[in-house]
Amino acid sequence: MITLHIPSSVQIHFFQQQGKHFLQIAGPEGLIKWNISKFKQLLLRTKSSTIEICSFFDVRSAQNEAKAFSSKLQGLIEGVQRPYNVSLQLRGLGYRWTLEDHTLVLQIHASHPVYFKLPLEIQCQILNPTELTLWCVDPNQLGQMAQKICALHPKDPYKGKGIWRLGEETTLKEKKRKS
Repeated sequence: MITLHIPSSVQIHFFQQQGKHFLQIAGPEGLIKWNISKFKQLLLRTKSSTIEICSFFDVRSAQNEAKAFSSKLQGLIEGVQRPYNVSLQLRGLGYRWTLEDHTLVLQIHASHPVYFKLPLEIQCQILNPTELTLWCVDPNQLGQMAQKICALHPKDPYKGKGIWRLGEETTLKEKKRKS
């Protein structure tokens, strides 16, 4: 059995919708609705300020499922209290981005701008023309979105151009030499 503490600023509700089980986590920074139907081997009990996660069977797979569930739930509880953030940086001459109506507009060495629609759950702030910060209450969704943005212009290992996470080390390859 795994016990998680629920802070006083966070509310957790269980509900069923169209035959699926959901967990709704609400906090000062947002609301998350999480489909928990795939966790069939778990029993959840809530008390005043704790939630207990038990597995029906005493087998390794059920225990691992309980650990994975508790880890994800702990991350979501932390996210609705203080959102997760990722900072991205454009590197390259003339590269820049702007934000128009929750759509990211990138000028990345193309003859035309690249438009990238952000989901409503993800907030974006442009710090300067080459740096931006994304934040969201769900760390998985934030990581996937940052990865999709980075994939718009892959990193050049020789010149160091592309979309990078802020603070990411750049190790450039040597140019090929004639022998």
